[in-house]
Amino acid sequence: MATVDAAMAFYLYAFITAMMIATRKRQLAPVLVSLVLLIPAVFAKKLWPMPLFAYLAFLPEKNWRWMVGDTDNRSVVIVICAALVMAAFAFNTGFQATGWYPLLALFYIFVPWRKLNYWTIPLFIALPWITAWLSQLDLAFIQRYTSGELTYRELGSGFGSISWNKFVRNIVNLPVVLILGLGLPAALLIPGGIAYAIRDRNNTCLWLCLLPVLVFAAYMLFIAPRTTYRHYLPLIPTAALLASYGLWSLRIARNRLILIIFFTWPALLLIDFEQDFHQDPRRRIVAWYDETSPARIFTTYYVSPPPGLSPNPILFQPEYILNEPAKLKLGHFLVLSENWYDTAFAQELNGPIVTNLGRLVKTKPQYVRLYREILAGSHPNLKLEREYDVENFMPELILHKQFYGTFQKFVGDLKIFRIVQ
Repeated sequence: MATVDAAMAFYLYAFITAMMIATRKRQLAPVLVSLVLLIPAVFAKKLWPMPLFAYLAFLPEKNWRWMVGDTDNRSVVIVICAALVMAAFAFNTGFQATGWYPLLALFYIFVPWRKLNYWTIPLFIALPWITAWLSQLDLAFIQRYTSGELTYRELGSGFGSISWNKFVRNIVNLPVVLILGLGLPAALLIPGGIAYAIRDRNNTCLWLCLLPVLVFAAYMLFIAPRTTYRHYLPLIPTAALLASYGLWSLRIARNRLILIIFFTWPALLLIDFEQDFHQDPRRRIVAWYDETSPARIFTTYYVSPPPGLSPNPILFQPEYILNEPAKLKLGHFLVLSENWYDTAFAQELNGPIVTNLGRLVKTKPQYVRLYREILAGSHPNLKLEREYDVENFMPELILHKQFYGTFQKFVGDLKIFRIVQ
């Protein structure tokens, strides 16, 4: 997690804290502090406009009513959800390829026109048109953070290649990250915390300061083309806060056994995470290198063989098998890292649907077929010699590994194949 996402989360919550103080005190000094902290919160990740939504907490209720007119809260939620679904389609490369942009006008069905303030009606009329226009702009910056590029450097397919599968992937990834980030018991309490926040009229302004997190969650759920797990990091503190409110809203919250489970579970999850690094397959495989020296070894990225091996390991390229099989037979072993071949299977970028090879991210169909063949033990020139797998004991991590691969980003299984001459 030592990435810009960690800094982004830190600056965001420093800004939100300042905003909460400013909305409580209603004094100039806290507002100025929030404006200073707004700068790193926005620019920590190039340009991240979500923090600006926190300033809506300063608006009095009459201004909110001016924007929504006589619309009840339920209708407002329906309109927002309809707008998000519309954006999800507009910024989906599968939808863009069809050219069915007039269908975005279905958004009008969900707008309570008769209850709106006359001054806001043009905005709702223009919303589908603006969304369609933005989705068709040929600007790399907008495409990168909405639809996604169709190619990604030399790796092959880009984040936009996922096409229609993006809907399922984004819907699945958000709860998966919250469950793995907090633990299953805490994650199950988040809905209760949300219900408490909605009822808490005394602290409405404080909850509104968390609007940047809500907007970001909506973005990751409906629009985001890149769903690397670390990108969800800003959601975890708010999710933990809601989980705690969800716990204390229950009658059993004061039961000591419940409290022990609530606090022990994430602690065990943390231990399991940490154990992955202490029992990293790249450490355990070192003895094997000594056993097989001086064998000629091909390795993929993330295998990270120890320095000083003789002869030096050769970086494996799929073309050695696809186009130059004679080159592969110059070696004795091939070591594959899960962190490299996982693009051929269900994982955080591909989502759970991986039947259409053209919709997998950061790979090529021929690479997918090759890695699946190798891992299935069907390749005639490669025989599984040994494997060093990541081992977990927490149910969340075990289930994730079963259906989505190893949760950790840079720790994964290592598979050693003997090259059959």
